[in-house]
Amino acid sequence: MTKKLTRWFLPSLMVKAQRILVIGLLAILLLAFPLSVNALPSSQTWESYTSGDDADYEAYGAIWYAQTFTVTDESHSVKQVRIKAYREGLPSTVTISIRAVGGSNLPTGDDITSGTFDGDGMTTDTAGAWYGVTVTEDSLDYGTQYAVVIRAEAGDATNSLHIKYDGTAGTYAGGSECTSSNSGISWTVDTDDDVLFEVQGCPLIEITQVDVFSGYMEENDLLFAVQYFNTYTPYYPNADSKYYFTMQLRSADGTTVIGQTVCPDWGYKPAGIYLSADMASGLDDGAAYRIYIYGDLAETPLDYYTLTSADWRGDDITLLDGWILNTARDMSSYYGVDMTTYTPTGEKLNEQGSVIFALGILGLQYVRPSMFDSVVYTPDYTPEEWSNVYEESAVWSDVVGTNATEALTQAGTMLGANPRDVGGVLVVAAYLIVCLVIIGMGGDAIGAAILSSVFILGGSWLHLLDIALIAVIAGIAVLLLVYRFFWKTA
Repeated sequence: MTKKLTRWFLPSLMVKAQRILVIGLLAILLLAFPLSVNALPSSQTWESYTSGDDADYEAYGAIWYAQTFTVTDESHSVKQVRIKAYREGLPSTVTISIRAVGGSNLPTGDDITSGTFDGDGMTTDTAGAWYGVTVTEDSLDYGTQYAVVIRAEAGDATNSLHIKYDGTAGTYAGGSECTSSNSGISWTVDTDDDVLFEVQGCPLIEITQVDVFSGYMEENDLLFAVQYFNTYTPYYPNADSKYYFTMQLRSADGTTVIGQTVCPDWGYKPAGIYLSADMASGLDDGAAYRIYIYGDLAETPLDYYTLTSADWRGDDITLLDGWILNTARDMSSYYGVDMTTYTPTGEKLNEQGSVIFALGILGLQYVRPSMFDSVVYTPDYTPEEWSNVYEESAVWSDVVGTNATEALTQAGTMLGANPRDVGGVLVVAAYLIVCLVIIGMGGDAIGAAILSSVFILGGSWLHLLDIALIAVIAGIAVLLLVYRFFWKTA
């Protein structure tokens, strides 16, 4: 009897244990790698002309057609371009591209981006149908004119693409139909006609998620932790986002700005809008306030996120850790670069993630230091009253200023030298390098010494040069004279 029970009980127990183990492992994986629910900007139609089609153009071989259009709302990306058309015979591959428009309001240059589809699969119904191509995503700038260029280069007169257009009274204000008989080398515009088209793409700014935390720096304060996306052209990526975009907390109807901060960086990044307890005292917990990303530009690009009751996370500030890690993982997926690392004490921001989050959210590395695997230094600014101490003082550190003194002090510590001597050596090195460069380029040695003397004057004014270093410079000058009068003529 005991053996029978054992034979029945042990296998059953092992099956249950295996099931529990599998469920446990799945739970651990879900906790360690939570699924992201924050979507990046989605595609929409921006520029279009979709009605009034009463005729068609026949495109094949070197005969191309285009429709110019203007980006009128705000800068955006292009991901898909659509036209209304039908086929005659088998036109083969149809190519649709985006090109720049030149000073004569005609297409110019190479394709900015393009895509193709199989024209042999199109309808033969002369009413036409809408067909689109997916193009490599690129950005289109506000106020700029572009062209949708259409061709079926492998076709001929009996195997062609028929493009639907409004030939009676085209009313699209942002551009016109253009035609080319030499494969886009030259174009002719027809301002009365407009090709039916659609340009679809994604906004270049978006608020993807916001969580609200209380007790961040003091009791009853509020931190609005924001995930945002900003690649707004033509300012991205070379200009400074802080000069053009702000993150704003507004009232539920969007009319009143309650608090704001600058947009800290381009790309898919975190930001924080912080309100002290006094500033937050009039706000209602759980209310549907709006978080905006707003561009102070002529076209005033903006996007906003409306808070829900679930976004208000309360005063358990440890919940901010989960937001940090989830946001970092979303960023890792977007950039294809790890933003976190695993340590013996848990998952933390790695060096790259640490810098991004420290710059994005005020004081985060001090409030939640356990989330940073690397120490991040963010310089503080303390305003000071102006004085003429630099003019009056004979002390080198007063003259060169705080930042230069700190840098020379650090260098002196590393080299085991006096900071002032380090500065003096740098002055002499600069003097010598400029002299050698001038001589190496065929210049006169005396002239090189004279032109480089600006470093000596500067070093003297900064009180970095003493008698010993001036003697060294004098020795260099003597060597240059010897080179000029003896060595070079030997």
